[in-house]
Amino acid sequence: LTTSLLILCRNKLTSVPDVIGILKSLKVLDLSANGLKGLPEGITQLKELNTLNVSCNCLEALPDGLSQCTKLATINVSKNQLTAFRQLSPPLI
Repeated sequence: LTTSLLILCRNKLTSVPDVIGILKSLKVLDLSANGLKGLPEGITQLKELNTLNVSCNCLEALPDGLSQCTKLATINVSKNQLTAFRQLSPPLI
């Protein structure tokens, strides 16, 4: 699929299917203001992703492999329930 922008904010989502990883050309993903408690590992397959907004959810952690999204330049995780934020390697900044 050649989708580059996916906005699913304010949809009362409680989960995202792991198959989101098939959207190989996705550059912007907005999952803000839902009820997400976690993100699927499939998100780590989004190699073209440069903007991720998961603010205003119930996330307690981010996927370990998020650092595989090497083009990720902007990530908004505000207003979640993150208990730790380990540095992504390589650093995004």
